Amino acid sequence: WWANMLVILASGPIWTVETWLLLLLYPMMTRWSLRIFDCIRVLDQYHLRGDPSELCYDERWYSWMVLSLMGLLAYPLGMPLAAWVLSKRYRRTKRRACVQLLLNSYTDERWYFESIDLMRKMMLAGVIVIAFPNTRVQLWLGLFGTTLCFILFYKVEPYRYSLSQNVQIAAAAQLFFNYAAA
Repeated sequence: WWANMLVILASGPIWTVETWLLLLLYPMMTRWSLRIFDCIRVLDQYHLRGDPSELCYDERWYSWMVLSLMGLLAYPLGMPLAAWVLSKRYRRTKRRACVQLLLNSYTDERWYFESIDLMRKMMLAGVIVIAFPNTRVQLWLGLFGTTLCFILFYKVEPYRYSLSQNVQIAAAAQLFFNYAAA
């Protein structure tokens, strides 16, 4: 029912602006949601990397962790799911205008690719940043993830316009070479 409520609320150009802002803020909000899990060891205690004055794994941290997990479910994981559900449901109806921003860049056969792209952004902006910090495993994870994304976008060619496809491939190649060089 929540998807129906979104579509009922989604009328006019303000919905397009709201959707655009949600997509624009997605990498930053993903990083912020995962920030609570980015702890570093200082002497015999763990502290948040973003704010070393805050301790990790104490009672206060667990309270923030619960809020962060709810935030992860709502936005970084909920946004790709909502994009997929709304695109699937309304791509062939008279309400297509409500999800036009999610569908316009991709071919009709690849209507779901905004969700895949959001998951790619979550991996690059959040997961890789906090996974195995300051180790080679982190670099290998980034190299593996960018390689998969490069191959996926190269082979599937989801974009409606060749310029968009070429820019995406160039960006994926650049990320691949950055991780390979590191």
